[in-house]
Amino acid sequence: MNTLIISYDLHQIGQNYAALSEAIRNLGSWCHCLGSTWIVKTSLNHLQAAKRLEATIDQNDALIVIQAFGTDASWTGFDKERSDWFKSNL
Repeated sequence: MNTLIISYDLHQIGQNYAALSEAIRNLGSWCHCLGSTWIVKTSLNHLQAAKRLEATIDQNDALIVIQAFGTDASWTGFDKERSDWFKSNL
């Protein structure tokens, strides 16, 4: 399984966040940890995931998918549900 960090900026008002959010959720086990940042555990690599997500955004939007290596992580300020997800998946 791969751990991917996904972040985006949808630049026009009225963008379809729902389609992008659904596409991210469909990648695997996910945590929507910050406003436009997600962490996903998936069998896909970063290129495969990015290709799927690109279909849900406009050409002027920005998307980055980073394949995270290793399991070292630190965080603060998250609720129990997200902290538990981090502990189980990072």
